[in-house]
Amino acid sequence: MNPLLGTKPPANFGAPLPVTAVVAAEDSGKKLRSCILALKHWVAEVLVLCPKTSAEVEETAREFKCPAIFCGPASVEKLWEKGIKLSATPWRLLVRSNEVTTGQLRNEIHEKCQSSCGGPVSFRLPRATVFLKKRLKYPLQWTGSPPSRLIHIPEGSAVPGLNDIPAGPPLTGGELISYGDEDLHETAVRCLERAEWRADKLFDASPDIPAPGLVKLAACSFPAVFFKTYFLKGGIKEGFEGLVFALADQTAALLALLRYHEKYVRSGRQALARIGPLRNILVVKLRDIGDNILSAPLLKSIKQSLPGVSVSVLAYSYSQAVFENNPHVDNVFGISKNPDAGEIDRMAGTLSARGFDVVMNLHAGGLSAKLVKKIKTPCRINNHYVGRNRNSDVLAEESDYYRSAIERDLDCLRSLGFDAVPSRPELFLTDGEVQWAREHLVRHGFDLDKKIVAVHPTASAEIREWGMERFGQLIERIKTRHPQVLVICSESEYPRVRPLTRNDPRLAVFHQLSVRQMMAVVRECDLAIDNDSAISHIATAFGVPAMVFFSQAIRQIFRPYDEARDRHKVLYRDVPCRECKLSHCGHKTCLDFSADEAFAVAIQLLEASPPES
Repeated sequence: MNPLLGTKPPANFGAPLPVTAVVAAEDSGKKLRSCILALKHWVAEVLVLCPKTSAEVEETAREFKCPAIFCGPASVEKLWEKGIKLSATPWRLLVRSNEVTTGQLRNEIHEKCQSSCGGPVSFRLPRATVFLKKRLKYPLQWTGSPPSRLIHIPEGSAVPGLNDIPAGPPLTGGELISYGDEDLHETAVRCLERAEWRADKLFDASPDIPAPGLVKLAACSFPAVFFKTYFLKGGIKEGFEGLVFALADQTAALLALLRYHEKYVRSGRQALARIGPLRNILVVKLRDIGDNILSAPLLKSIKQSLPGVSVSVLAYSYSQAVFENNPHVDNVFGISKNPDAGEIDRMAGTLSARGFDVVMNLHAGGLSAKLVKKIKTPCRINNHYVGRNRNSDVLAEESDYYRSAIERDLDCLRSLGFDAVPSRPELFLTDGEVQWAREHLVRHGFDLDKKIVAVHPTASAEIREWGMERFGQLIERIKTRHPQVLVICSESEYPRVRPLTRNDPRLAVFHQLSVRQMMAVVRECDLAIDNDSAISHIATAFGVPAMVFFSQAIRQIFRPYDEARDRHKVLYRDVPCRECKLSHCGHKTCLDFSADEAFAVAIQLLEASPPES
């Protein structure tokens, strides 16, 4: 008899048991050394499984000559299950890195290993808890936390899932001492870790809980967790430590529901899980022509990421022409810029009938957000350059106020989990349209073998216009070197442009072109001079040099071009009143460029050699 233990030592007590200790590293590994030290001399093998790389874990494992296996983000249960599959012994001891096995518990395990078990069986280990550096009377444990255990799986048997192993009677001798958080900071960190684990666990069990359902769960479970831990499990008898533990456990339960919403609902993973393979996508861009051109890289990326998907586009009727003949677009829909309620409802009905899997609203302003809300679809992505992502099932991340329009559009695709690489916007003309433009220029006296300059002196807002008088001066200077200059404007803009012909009656003004015809004419030019408007975007899409008088808008967002590679020169004044968001201004200091300054830039672009591809 052993007078200290009062029991007879088991036979062959000094020989290692046929047990593999599977240690799940829950923290940085600072308590791992004590855990392994209590195991190393009486188990056949120790496996340390860690959810992330840790120098401390590696160093400790190396000291005891036991393998450290880094598995990537995983719960304790997943780490244990992986360790079970890697172990070769019939018995596995599943513990955490902050748990120490006492001598009496070792004796109990030794005796259990001598007994016969017909099949897989699991034995729960007796536990003691140290929390905030104090040993507790009651073994408080985080709600839902899987218990440490001893399991037996006969040799040659299939390895079942951890929760599929039948439970045997718990062991009663000795203790597994769990060293918990040492201070409130560690407790706060553990709350977040527990919330993450509980959120993942909840999603695995119930992947379709909507936001209202999470609110109901919070109302029911939040107080219940505190009541159970504090009153039923004995936390009330532990004083300060028991109160902190119960509050932390309750907080983790609430944070888990918030994390569930953030990680699975707000991110769109829940909605995407319901859709399955993507086959039909609608892209909504209710903006002017230039902004729509900037969405071309997204359309290309969608087709590259999802080659078999059908891509449709909804745009304002007057700007839908930029999407025509695009090989990355299958259907184009148009709507008025100021539609009445009837037109909105009819368009929503038409689009709903198409059965789109995803609707991407690239500029979620008032009209587009209202329309997209009416479209029947399992997944909506509303994005906006100032973050007004209303009624969105998937969050398009707001990462940088000065992020370019191209990148913001691509973020909608990235939010679905696909990589998206920015590219230069492209436009696509038919051979017939190109031939028409050439013939049209020849009919108006232009020689296609000589350089042609297109000038667009108007804009959609007065504050963006450099000024008709200065444009006249610039045209006059350019014609001294390159006489072939034409002016492009719409029919409604022509009365404002007509004064340019007073001093130059032979100046060609094209004011009756369709959008497609305008695109074709710009393609045949050698330089486009523009206010912050569509013509310069069209030019850059065709590889034509462009010079832009840029007013109060944000250059990084709306002019996302490389000046050298794209030959896209922005005349820009960084004045204090920039980004004023005005539509009219009596000063226009941001456009304070002389005709001579502009002429120098224009000639440089016009006479420079094309960059090497």
